[in-house]
Amino acid sequence: MTDDRLSWRPVDVALAAALAALLGCIGTASGCGSVPPVDHSTLGRRLAEQAESAWRLGRYTTAANRLAEAVRHLRAADDLPAVASALHDRGVILTVAGDCGSAQLDLAESAVLHRRQGRRRELALNLLAMARCDVDTGDPAISRRHLDEAGALGAALNDGAIEARALAGRAALQAAAGDTRGARASCAAAAKHAKAARDPGSSAQVAHNIARLDAREGHHGAAARGFLAAAASYGEAGDHEGLASALGAAAVSLTASGEVDALRLAELYQRAGHAAIAALRPQWAAQHFAAAASAYDRAGQPGLAEQCRQRGRVALQRAPDP
Repeated sequence: MTDDRLSWRPVDVALAAALAALLGCIGTASGCGSVPPVDHSTLGRRLAEQAESAWRLGRYTTAANRLAEAVRHLRAADDLPAVASALHDRGVILTVAGDCGSAQLDLAESAVLHRRQGRRRELALNLLAMARCDVDTGDPAISRRHLDEAGALGAALNDGAIEARALAGRAALQAAAGDTRGARASCAAAAKHAKAARDPGSSAQVAHNIARLDAREGHHGAAARGFLAAAASYGEAGDHEGLASALGAAAVSLTASGEVDALRLAELYQRAGHAAIAALRPQWAAQHFAAAASAYDRAGQPGLAEQCRQRGRVALQRAPDP
């Protein structure tokens, strides 16, 4: 793994310099004559770019704080589409970081703005994000309403990817409620939309959900095949976090199915570890590498086992700063 943190500093310095240039001589009129007006719109967009750089490096706290600053400047500029986008992005980041209470506030306001502006696709994506947050805060009924509205918007826009994601979310809710039959029906419908849209991200989500249903019902062989199919689609979509989850789940299902090829399991866990590193999830990466090390030990490969343990230690040492 390369140390991606090294790339943050030049990006950070460059953007900080741009911000300083925008601010100019504000606050010290005696040093440079008249004080120029603040270009809030440009400053807000620069802060949003800085937030994106932090997000890509796993610095969730920094990203959320930059977006909060961006929102203040974009409001001052009355740039409401940009405000809505920044609030949406901040809500997604806070959800991933585990602060769903704050995320709900940002996502709700973003949804209001998208409605007022008639931005239906953006509203649908916002509703999908809200639905995920609703589940995490224990409101499945509200999540279902958001998913249904997102699906309806997807249908009106003829956007199969949005319809597929809404149906996949519904399937997850149905499975959690014990409605396996309904969940499978929703997954089947979602799969059709995902295939028609040729969207690997939604295809991965659907395959992942079906595999989870198979695993829950004890069909471990089918579940393993489903998780591997999901992993292939996650890889195509560039979703490293989904890839790590699917590969790890495939290894677990193969073990439950009686898989005795420890080297195959070690390979899957190693791939999951590398994907978790790419997703900037160091704790998760260390867990996968530890599982790979155990598999190599069982296969009589102590050298490879130690290499995996070392990769896990390195992953933890390179955890991104907040």
